[in-house]
Amino acid sequence: MKLTVRQLIILSFLISIHVILSRHFAIHLGNIIRISFASVVTGIIATYFKPQWTIFACGLSDLIASLLFPTGTYFFGFTISAMIGGLIYAIILYDKPFKWWRIFLVEILCIIFVTGILNSYWLSLLSGNSFILIFLPRITEKVLLLPIEVFLIGYTLKCLLPSLKRYIIF
Repeated sequence: MKLTVRQLIILSFLISIHVILSRHFAIHLGNIIRISFASVVTGIIATYFKPQWTIFACGLSDLIASLLFPTGTYFFGFTISAMIGGLIYAIILYDKPFKWWRIFLVEILCIIFVTGILNSYWLSLLSGNSFILIFLPRITEKVLLLPIEVFLIGYTLKCLLPSLKRYIIF
């Protein structure tokens, strides 16, 4: 369960990149839709760190991003959603050989359970709008971005990370 100093530094670095990608390089379309490629970093963390560290990192990065760069009222439900998303990534990706179908499965499960159900529910509670009114545009946006996210996560894990693992990470 312990991390080495090197692993702790790398995890901290990945958390900071996650915060930057989720807040500064995110595209906001109204109050409901946010396009972010922080899932690439979540994939990296989930591939090389145990599930409990992935859950911790996802929760901490959401908390740090919400406190340092707020985009509205902080709501703990979104932190829970981030942690559940990290759990989904970790269960499917941690310590397993690279397969494109795993990346696709992770994204589909996160679209359905985290973005579709949980985050839409949290947004409906906060905004007072109907769940369906929030659910449909969010699911549509995520389904349209699915091939792009699968490609980015898969390409990163397949091409970049083996060399990082060999020379830098572990």
